[in-house]
Amino acid sequence: MPDVSGKNRQALSLDDEEQCTGRLERFVKKESCQTEELHCAVATCSSQSILLAKLNAILKEQAEQSKRQQQALAESEERFKNIFLNKHGIRFLWDAETCCIEEANIGAAKFYGYALDTMIGQSVQQVTGMSNSAVQDRVEEVKRSGQASFTSLHRQADGEMRYVEVHFVGAKDKNRRLIYSFTIDISERIEAERKVHEHKNNLKALMNSTSDCALLIDTSGQVITMNQAAHKEFNAPDSDLSDVNIFMTLDERIASAWRGAFDGVLAMGTAEHIETDGGTCWSVSFYPVFTESLDIRAVAIYAKDVTVEKRTAEQMKQLSKRVLSAQESERKRIGRELHDSTAQTISGIKYMLESEVARMERGGEADSTRLSKMIELLQGASAELRHIIMALRPTILDDLGLISALRWLLNEAALMHSDISFSSTFDLSEQVFSELQKTVLFRVAQEALSNAIRHSQGDNVSLHIKQEAESCVLYVQDNGKGFVVDACTKSGVGLGSMRERVELANGILDILSVEGEGTLVRAAVPVCVTDVVE
Repeated sequence: MPDVSGKNRQALSLDDEEQCTGRLERFVKKESCQTEELHCAVATCSSQSILLAKLNAILKEQAEQSKRQQQALAESEERFKNIFLNKHGIRFLWDAETCCIEEANIGAAKFYGYALDTMIGQSVQQVTGMSNSAVQDRVEEVKRSGQASFTSLHRQADGEMRYVEVHFVGAKDKNRRLIYSFTIDISERIEAERKVHEHKNNLKALMNSTSDCALLIDTSGQVITMNQAAHKEFNAPDSDLSDVNIFMTLDERIASAWRGAFDGVLAMGTAEHIETDGGTCWSVSFYPVFTESLDIRAVAIYAKDVTVEKRTAEQMKQLSKRVLSAQESERKRIGRELHDSTAQTISGIKYMLESEVARMERGGEADSTRLSKMIELLQGASAELRHIIMALRPTILDDLGLISALRWLLNEAALMHSDISFSSTFDLSEQVFSELQKTVLFRVAQEALSNAIRHSQGDNVSLHIKQEAESCVLYVQDNGKGFVVDACTKSGVGLGSMRERVELANGILDILSVEGEGTLVRAAVPVCVTDVVE
């Protein structure tokens, strides 16, 4: 071994140390790198474990979800099966291409009247009676939109036809197109609708058969419906009534009265009745129309034109006043006649008798001249009384009949008015008149002759009675100055009294008059009518 000096040994030691240090540093670096790689590896393993855990959790969740889906599918199939087989519905499942039924429920078998097993395999057309074209049209509609709904007539096994509502829904089984059919029997509903429609038509015909106005309005006054009389009266359109408010079609004063009754119905829920007079007199009734919950949904109005009745009642009232006045005047006239003539004559006879009795009591003899005068006065008083009685009710009418009474009437008129020429013809027998007709025609003739004598200023009066068709007709005509019939009818009690009498016997009175050409009174009553009690 070479000898190494101390200096050299020292240098060698330094070199070795440096080398050792370098190797140590490289080793440390290498170890550090390996440590880092180890750490990375450990970290990588940890991430992979986490990922695997997550994947495992996802797989478990998917497995659970698949299990739930399978269970839900099974439950859905069970529900569908239960729904399909429900006996309360009418259900088919059939092939869209062949139209053959693959499934049917008890409800379908019961409705169509077939055994359940015999329906399977039959075509929909055979079971329902639908035509091939109708079925194919619905199938095409299902292909386009997935479903089809329609109303049809289906034939049952016994041949009876029933109205049904049908719903087709498309379905698929593998590569086949199926159709699920659900049918509802609506025959009773259709029949009920038919009856409702028939009832509405009958009600409409009934409403239109009356000349009175009938209408239905809502709670705001808008017209819902009305009959033809109301259409005409209120000038409403024939079709669209949505814009017609009944209160806007009435005169302001009439509308106010209608509105008051209408509001009363809405407030109280009871019927109201009013009468209005705006030229035309109306008797109007308002009736509430309730819902099932007893709310008022509409008001029915019935309006009757009572103008004729009102005006007749007013005329009757006026006529009654005139008749009472005429009765009082007649009583006064009879009283004056009795007082001025008959009563005075009887009083004179009384004084003459008293004077004659006193003279005879003193021993004197009866004076035949005075007795003859008293007899003459008594005969005059008797004649006056008969005249008054005949004017009131001629006994000849009861004893000998109408023709004889009319002849007597003309003779009396001729005796009293020699300046007037009277003529007559009688072409009827007494048997064609009732007792009431005799009285009526006599009074009409009496009044017409009296009017002609007092007012016509004519010199010729004729009276004729004859049969025309089924009527007995009396004519009284003069050649006087004539008059305005309407003016005299309104003011005179005589013409009104004649008309009332003739109408009481179911007859007709006509008065024709032309100024300067005379007047004709014509009274016609039915032949042999049943007598009416006065």
